Amino acid sequence: MASARPLVFSAFPESPLPQMTLQQAELLDCTLDREISEEEWGAAHAAGRGVTWKQVTLETLLACPAALSHISEAGFVYYIPAFICAALDHLARPVPSTDDLFGSTVFHLTHSETGYSLARLKLFNSKQRAAVSSFLREAADAGGHIGYEARKALQAYWLTPRASEPLVYVP
Repeated sequence: MASARPLVFSAFPESPLPQMTLQQAELLDCTLDREISEEEWGAAHAAGRGVTWKQVTLETLLACPAALSHISEAGFVYYIPAFICAALDHLARPVPSTDDLFGSTVFHLTHSETGYSLARLKLFNSKQRAAVSSFLREAADAGGHIGYEARKALQAYWLTPRASEPLVYVP
């Protein structure tokens, strides 16, 4: 099977950049414990300002383990290819330091039951859905619990007509 990487690179544009950076999304994880100052928020923005998803380093991804849970919907679609590429690297050469990143990437693409998660997934266009599906197939082929979750997500959402249907909110 061919790698999903070329599909990811062709499906996800580098611009426009989202307003929220990965560092700001990570900082949002702290808001239950403490108040974030304007200076801290600004520094987190400056740390990621102007960095395209293709330029995000593995170190940044590892330093922002909660970012995908807190980033805006547009930010999720924008930055997920950086996480996918790091996860593909993990599949090619597993190292313990990237185990959690791999698992988190698959998790954020497989749990479509809640409106919150589904709203993010519904923003992907057809090329992006194909790239994500290709990545999840590779994850499924790797086996283990994460592979099982990826296979389940492909069958329940990504390879079904539901994935291309618009999201409709019913109040």
